[in-house]
Amino acid sequence: MRGALLCLTILFVSTACSTIAPPPTRENISWQAHQHQVAQLQYWTITGRLAVSHGSESWNLDVLWQQQGDAYFIKLTGPLGAGQIQLRGDQDGVVLEDGEHHPQYAENPDSLLYDNTGLKIPVNGMRFWVRGLPAPQMHEDSRALVAGRLTQLHQAGWQLQFRRYQQVKTTVLPQKLFMQRGDLEVRLMIDQWQLGLPNS
Repeated sequence: MRGALLCLTILFVSTACSTIAPPPTRENISWQAHQHQVAQLQYWTITGRLAVSHGSESWNLDVLWQQQGDAYFIKLTGPLGAGQIQLRGDQDGVVLEDGEHHPQYAENPDSLLYDNTGLKIPVNGMRFWVRGLPAPQMHEDSRALVAGRLTQLHQAGWQLQFRRYQQVKTTVLPQKLFMQRGDLEVRLMIDQWQLGLPNS
């Protein structure tokens, strides 16, 4: 009887121990705090440069991106035929206008941009990636952290490298981001961050 009771006690203790999660590391605690802070940034503007290469084709573009909650405005300037492309969209869809102001509508900004310019840019994911966050609507395979911030992220087939960060007011945000999927490479250099609503 005592032997059976001892076995039951050992079984209970071992089962209880197996269900206790390991304590969070200092790195993960720092990442959770940073992620929470950056996720609060719903109004921001970046200006910078995009270098896109796909097989034998390549583009060098100036980019202006304004985000206000779910709504965004993206202006790409460079060798795009019309010289300038503008995207205005939100969760319901997106409108593209070229330099001659020919509006076109679609639900997906990535496919709309590709169909009109040949450019493959992951607009849906970049809204989060430019802030150093995983995109919540996309499957995530792996991540690497240093000092509580992303240095690498593999998500939805994209391999991302966060090459450099910069201090923006009280927040640390990416400055140099490399994105690769197969033979498609998108490199973003952010020259300036503006937090809050854009200046009128």
